[in-house]
Amino acid sequence: MTLLEARGLHIAIGGKTVCEDLHLKIEAGQTWGILGQNGIGKTTLLLTLAGLRPPGRGEVLIEGRPLSRLHSRETARRIGVVLQDNRELFPSSVLETALIGRHPYLKRWQWEDQADLDKARAALRVMELEDMAQREVGTLSGGEHQRLQIATLLTQAPALSLLDEPINHLDLRHQIHTLETLRRLCSGPGHALVMVLHDVNLAARYCDRLLLVCGDGVVRVGHRDEVLTLDNLNALYGYPLRQVELEGRRFFLPE
Repeated sequence: MTLLEARGLHIAIGGKTVCEDLHLKIEAGQTWGILGQNGIGKTTLLLTLAGLRPPGRGEVLIEGRPLSRLHSRETARRIGVVLQDNRELFPSSVLETALIGRHPYLKRWQWEDQADLDKARAALRVMELEDMAQREVGTLSGGEHQRLQIATLLTQAPALSLLDEPINHLDLRHQIHTLETLRRLCSGPGHALVMVLHDVNLAARYCDRLLLVCGDGVVRVGHRDEVLTLDNLNALYGYPLRQVELEGRRFFLPE
């Protein structure tokens, strides 16, 4: 099942072309990684796929329907987004923040019910935040807040999850736990996961499809094993890498 399709997408920002005539299909069950240098336009591409920024040309379809024609509530039931450093402006508890994920499913003036609370508490438990449910979000560390954003996404449970650097601020253990959780819960049957990542080795480990944003409108899209070559990565980062193999896995290290 195709959850998202981009047709002839042209995206530019600040006079720089991010992609030109991009064709992309994201199928249920897939995990995608977006790689590229800082400032190359990865976040802009993600925002465009989420419908939060219009493309210069082309269109994005969600389950075969033009994203631009969907009501915001319909979109929010299908797409979940986690952005970088998205701090809440109003004081609220950790549990109240996680419950925001249920808002697309509520009617006007409708309050969350016990099922919504159970979903939010389960998401906090998965992200190891259950004991902080009543904490004020303003007291959380950067890593705790990042995990709360992901718990809110899990509470929302959209078909397509788009995350911009989801392991930003996280220590090594929480990086691995978060990526394992996202792959397990957000790319199962009927779902797909798209993540902007900086670590090429984590992308190789957790993503089966990759999109390389190379600059000047050049984008390489395909299966991980086809796209992750030394030539592609050297051009992508503008720095020489070398490939090593350990126990059947490929790793890429700077020269």
